[in-house]
Amino acid sequence: MVDTKIGGMEGGDLGASPVGTEEFWLQKADGTVDYFWPLNSMIAWLKKTAVNLRYIGVTVINYTTDCTTGDGKFYFHVPAEMNGMNLVEVHGENITAGTTGTMDVQIRNVTQAGVNMLSTALTIDTGETGSDTAAIPAVIDAANDDVATNDVISIDVDAVHTTAAKGLLMTLGFQLP
Repeated sequence: MVDTKIGGMEGGDLGASPVGTEEFWLQKADGTVDYFWPLNSMIAWLKKTAVNLRYIGVTVINYTTDCTTGDGKFYFHVPAEMNGMNLVEVHGENITAGTTGTMDVQIRNVTQAGVNMLSTALTIDTGETGSDTAAIPAVIDAANDDVATNDVISIDVDAVHTTAAKGLLMTLGFQLP
């Protein structure tokens, strides 16, 4: 008794293949379908995605401290393993929300002539604790998103709420192009 069918197709026929190459499927007797990809294709896809993603999470301003403006609220050093990576994600989080106005945060590469890495600063809106809900999202400047070994990156707070938020945590994601 045959209870399965095995077949192949080009990615996208029955759904997007994460590798964009040939994928194979296995149809079981109960009608369900399992998909799988050749190992070398999956490895190539992983190398382009999460495998090379590096996150840096930092406490910029202590959890119970009112946020204030200023350049260089936090600095970090870029290690050799991140050479050639690009900034691809940025998120800011307050512990206690501020009110009235926004908190604006800029990421600056001190070593590369002090260029801003965001063309639109990260904002945390009034009454919110995270930048993920901002009315105007942060935009990474593709011309200034790269880092090199021994770069020094600064987190600058350019504006704060009228009633200041407390604490500032930042998460930055870097990936090879």
